Amino acid sequence: MNLRRLEFTLTTKCNSQCLHCQAEASPLRSEVMEVEDACNYLEEVAYVAKLESFMVFGGEPMLYPDKTIAIFQKANDLKIPEIENVDEWRLGQKHGKC
Repeated sequence: MNLRRLEFTLTTKCNSQCLHCQAEASPLRSEVMEVEDACNYLEEVAYVAKLESFMVFGGEPMLYPDKTIAIFQKANDLKIPEIENVDEWRLGQKHGKC
């Protein structure tokens, strides 16, 4: 399999509600992936592909630091060389909006 990168939307919960958000995350949403599911997905993909990078984003993954760290540890155990976290970022801050 020619898959080199895997990305997870860990959660739809976020401190902001940005119009550009691909996850449609907001403070009102609460969905979050379970660590066991994330680790199983990682193992399954790593079994059939040589992943070069893995990213977790959302929402705001760091609202769930224990889950985020556990998933990163699994990615590290699987020897995925590049592991990234993308957290909340804002556009149009001068207007107080995302």
